[in-house]
Amino acid sequence: MFETTSKEDLETVLVEIGETVDPDMNVEDLKQKLMQSKAYLEDEEFVKDFLDTTIEERMEEEERRKRDEEHRKKMEEWSKKIEDLRKKAEERRLEREYELELARNEAEERRLERKQELEFARIEARWKRENETRIREARHKEEMETRLKAGEQVRLKGGKKEAKAVVERWKIEEEKRIEKERRMNERIALKEEMRLKKEAKVVEERRKIEEERRMNGRAVLEEEMRLKKERWLVEDQLRHVQEKHKMRMKEEQKCLPEERYEDMEVPQAIEKVLVFKSEQVQMLSADRDAVAQPVAAEEEKGLSRDSANVPPIPDEDETYGGKEGTPVDVRKDKAKGGVNPVILSKERRNLDDDEIEEETPQLPERKFKKLSRMTVAKFQNTVDLKASSNMVLIPQHWSFRREYSQDKRGRERLVWELPDFIN
Repeated sequence: MFETTSKEDLETVLVEIGETVDPDMNVEDLKQKLMQSKAYLEDEEFVKDFLDTTIEERMEEEERRKRDEEHRKKMEEWSKKIEDLRKKAEERRLEREYELELARNEAEERRLERKQELEFARIEARWKRENETRIREARHKEEMETRLKAGEQVRLKGGKKEAKAVVERWKIEEEKRIEKERRMNERIALKEEMRLKKEAKVVEERRKIEEERRMNGRAVLEEEMRLKKERWLVEDQLRHVQEKHKMRMKEEQKCLPEERYEDMEVPQAIEKVLVFKSEQVQMLSADRDAVAQPVAAEEEKGLSRDSANVPPIPDEDETYGGKEGTPVDVRKDKAKGGVNPVILSKERRNLDDDEIEEETPQLPERKFKKLSRMTVAKFQNTVDLKASSNMVLIPQHWSFRREYSQDKRGRERLVWELPDFIN
């Protein structure tokens, strides 16, 4: 039992059974003290099992430490390998960049060499032309001296008339020759100038093409980065607005049961005004011509169907109130003999007859705002239909700077502004 026991195991067992341990005690002393302890004498098997368990735990802990140490060493080796691979990749990248730089330098050197060769060829051609001109001038001078000598001899021999004829003939021939050489030199110079211009144009076009290629590559990269940033901004805005919308919808759903049955009745005075207005509209619409009657009938049917589905309008939200000075149309149902519910519209409905607009009474601003509020059912239906899955979609142009945008992030749309925005 005590063969594989260490000093730490014995100290741990003695401390657990309530014995005091002196730091100066060796293994043999600890064994004797354990064997003489009260717990060992009372229950020897329990102490032995406890000691075996302590030894096993210590050995497991040592094995775990060894495994951790091996794992740490392996991780260090892998990290070294990764670092070596990274260094090699960096070296390869630097080598490729160096090779590209060398290739660019070689191309530039070849271009400069070609340019120098063209310049040397042009200079050499000019030198050849100058040498040929000097040679022709020297020959011409020799011929002229020879002819002068011959003419002088003829003049001395044949007389003055023959000498003059020879001189005149020689002058004419000389002028023709000079004119011919001048034209030839001009033609050669023009050809050389055109050739040099073409070569310079080709070199300039190549340089422009290379410059445009570099600029296009840089512009494409900048455009891709700009589009990525815009897409990130739009996604961030969408996520932010969706969270806002979800939170506001939860608050609205909490407040809906409490506000459902408040302010559901229209005051009696407003009903009288509406009845008077509907009677005036009925009287004036009776005088319309036969062409306008079918259109009016269809409008009344459509409005009556829409108004039949509209429940009473509470005054929880003032956002959907009509603008100041906006008239409210009241249609009377002839079949039932009663007044249809009020049909509210944010836009002005233009009547065909100007007299109807002049004689139609208008509601006060406070009453009109009270009547123009939406019901909870209509609001929920509008949100479910126009903003499916409780998602608020933001147009892309909101992310740009405009007169209605405070910054590049755009403006958040509140949940009660959804119907106006979607319509």
